[in-house]
Amino acid sequence: MTVFAEEAFFRGLIQGGLTRMLASRTPYAYPIALGVSSTLFALVHLPWGIAFSAMALLAGLFYGTMAGRTPHLDRAIAAHFLTNASIALCLHSPLA
Repeated sequence: MTVFAEEAFFRGLIQGGLTRMLASRTPYAYPIALGVSSTLFALVHLPWGIAFSAMALLAGLFYGTMAGRTPHLDRAIAAHFLTNASIALCLHSPLA
């Protein structure tokens, strides 16, 4: 459930809202919104360490790109879910 909540907040509310708010003011509305939402996403993951937060920044940029200029959260949610599932499987695998 956190995947849905995180994507709705970071990509839907933050990224989508900033893109709409800045669209009439600058041609760089989308990159600014993508950068802000991805940075906030990374900061939220900072309690798990700097390396994890840096990876979250890259993941946020990827999820934000998947969401696009007009938030299509289904793709971002799917990418986020698959990433989290892969990490969980690797961490709980007997091969890890």
